[in-house]
Amino acid sequence: DTVPRYEDLGECRITTYCPSCNDGAGHESSSGVYLEEGHAACRWLPNGTIISIDGFEYKVVDTCGMPGTIDIFIDDNSGECHCNTLEYKHVYIVKGE
Repeated sequence: DTVPRYEDLGECRITTYCPSCNDGAGHESSSGVYLEEGHAACRWLPNGTIISIDGFEYKVVDTCGMPGTIDIFIDDNSGECHCNTLEYKHVYIVKGE
Protein backbone atom coordinates (compact mmCIF):
# COMPACT_ATOMS: atom_id res chain seq x y z
CA ASP A 1 0.00 0.00 0.00
CA THR A 2 1.67 3.25 -1.12
CA VAL A 3 1.09 6.69 0.37
CA PRO A 4 0.31 9.44 -2.16
CA ARG A 5 3.30 11.76 -2.66
CA TYR A 6 1.18 14.88 -3.28
CA GLU A 7 -1.73 16.57 -1.53
CA ASP A 8 -3.89 18.46 -4.03
CA LEU A 9 -4.60 22.05 -2.94
CA GLY A 10 -6.52 22.85 -6.12
CA GLU A 11 -6.29 26.15 -7.98
CA CYS A 12 -4.41 28.88 -6.08
CA ARG A 13 -3.61 32.49 -6.80
CA ILE A 14 0.09 32.76 -7.78
CA THR A 15 2.18 35.94 -7.91
CA THR A 16 5.92 36.62 -8.03
CA TYR A 17 8.29 38.88 -6.12
CA CYS A 18 11.98 39.82 -6.30
CA PRO A 19 14.57 41.63 -4.15
CA SER A 20 13.49 44.98 -5.65
CA CYS A 21 9.86 44.66 -4.58
CA ASN A 22 10.37 42.81 -1.27
CA ASP A 23 9.38 45.85 0.86
CA GLY A 24 13.01 46.94 1.16
CA ALA A 25 14.04 43.58 2.64
CA GLY A 26 15.83 42.42 -0.53
CA HIS A 27 16.79 38.78 0.01
CA GLU A 28 15.60 38.68 3.64
CA SER A 29 12.56 36.56 4.51
CA SER A 30 10.27 36.70 7.53
CA SER A 31 11.78 33.39 8.71
CA GLY A 32 15.38 34.61 8.46
CA VAL A 33 16.16 32.38 5.44
CA TYR A 34 18.11 34.13 2.65
CA LEU A 35 15.70 34.22 -0.30
CA GLU A 36 16.76 32.59 -3.55
CA GLU A 37 15.23 30.80 -6.53
CA GLY A 38 13.01 27.94 -5.37
CA HIS A 39 11.56 29.83 -2.40
CA ALA A 40 7.99 30.97 -1.88
CA ALA A 41 5.91 33.06 0.51
CA CYS A 42 2.47 32.15 1.84
CA ARG A 43 0.33 33.14 4.85
CA TRP A 44 -1.61 29.89 5.16
CA LEU A 45 1.09 27.24 4.64
CA PRO A 46 3.71 26.71 7.35
CA ASN A 47 7.36 27.53 6.69
CA GLY A 48 9.18 24.47 5.39
CA THR A 49 6.23 23.24 3.32
CA ILE A 50 7.32 22.04 -0.12
CA ILE A 51 4.84 22.80 -2.90
CA SER A 52 4.74 21.83 -6.55
CA ILE A 53 3.47 24.15 -9.29
CA ASP A 54 3.72 23.13 -12.95
CA GLY A 55 6.20 20.41 -11.99
CA PHE A 56 8.57 22.80 -10.19
CA GLU A 57 9.07 22.53 -6.41
CA TYR A 58 9.26 25.51 -4.06
CA LYS A 59 9.90 25.73 -0.33
CA VAL A 60 7.75 28.12 1.73
CA VAL A 61 10.15 30.29 3.78
CA ASP A 62 8.39 33.66 3.84
CA THR A 63 5.02 35.22 4.62
CA CYS A 64 3.11 36.75 1.73
CA GLY A 65 1.40 40.06 2.32
CA MET A 66 -1.61 39.08 0.23
CA PRO A 67 -4.20 36.70 1.74
CA GLY A 68 -4.96 33.58 -0.28
CA THR A 69 -1.84 33.97 -2.42
CA ILE A 70 1.36 32.01 -2.98
CA ASP A 71 4.17 34.39 -3.94
CA ILE A 72 7.13 32.83 -5.83
CA PHE A 73 10.55 34.47 -5.31
CA ILE A 74 12.47 35.41 -8.47
CA ASP A 75 16.15 36.27 -7.92
CA ASP A 76 16.27 39.24 -10.30
CA ASN A 77 18.88 41.83 -9.33
CA SER A 78 18.28 44.09 -12.31
CA GLY A 79 17.02 46.87 -10.03
CA GLU A 80 13.74 46.92 -11.94
CA CYS A 81 10.73 44.99 -10.80
CA HIS A 82 8.88 42.86 -13.34
CA CYS A 83 6.94 40.92 -10.74
CA ASN A 84 3.42 40.43 -9.45
CA THR A 85 2.36 38.40 -12.45
CA LEU A 86 -1.06 37.10 -11.47
CA GLU A 87 -2.04 33.61 -12.48
CA TYR A 88 -4.17 30.82 -11.11
CA LYS A 89 -2.33 27.50 -11.05
CA HIS A 90 -2.89 24.04 -9.65
CA VAL A 91 -0.79 23.57 -6.48
CA TYR A 92 0.24 20.39 -4.65
CA ILE A 93 1.91 19.90 -1.28
CA VAL A 94 4.84 17.51 -1.66
CA LYS A 95 4.77 14.94 1.11
CA GLY A 96 7.83 13.14 2.50
CA GLU A 97 8.83 9.77 1.14
